[in-house]
Amino acid sequence: MGTLAPSPALTEAAPEKKKSTGSTWRDRSCLPRVIYGWREGQGIPPGYERRKRYRERFIYGGAAVFGASWVVTSVAAGMNYHDDPSGSRLALAIPVAGPFIEGFVHGRGQSGLLFYSASFQIAGLVGLVWGLVDHKTVLVRTYEDTRADASSSWSVAPVIAPGQAGLGFRGDF
Repeated sequence: MGTLAPSPALTEAAPEKKKSTGSTWRDRSCLPRVIYGWREGQGIPPGYERRKRYRERFIYGGAAVFGASWVVTSVAAGMNYHDDPSGSRLALAIPVAGPFIEGFVHGRGQSGLLFYSASFQIAGLVGLVWGLVDHKTVLVRTYEDTRADASSSWSVAPVIAPGQAGLGFRGDF
């Protein structure tokens, strides 16, 4: 029987590990653009500033629901103006209160439809106001990236093809 000896590959010195050349926290290229979990009283890291972020989904959604329901109701009031020249249906053009005025005061037969219109206007208005009032403070990165490879450029060139022509844009970021 032979003796067991360690393999020559195991007895040689291990090669030195190269230092990582990737992004580090010091060159800030891997820092997040926005820090959402920041709270008042905590320190602000260098390269960041406080900004208010509004709830854009509620703002856009509320404005769309409110505006669409109000426009439909106002157009319906305008279309019925010729049938009722006294102008009593023009109360529908008043946002939120108009459908209630028309439905309850004048006692028209479409009070159920007017109630739905008013409820959509109220829901849209609540969403819009909630989005504007309920905001949160976040930290946003403010420094400029000064690395040599961080340059950006753009160009405009004519594009001509069979049956079409126009301008083409190209950007490197």
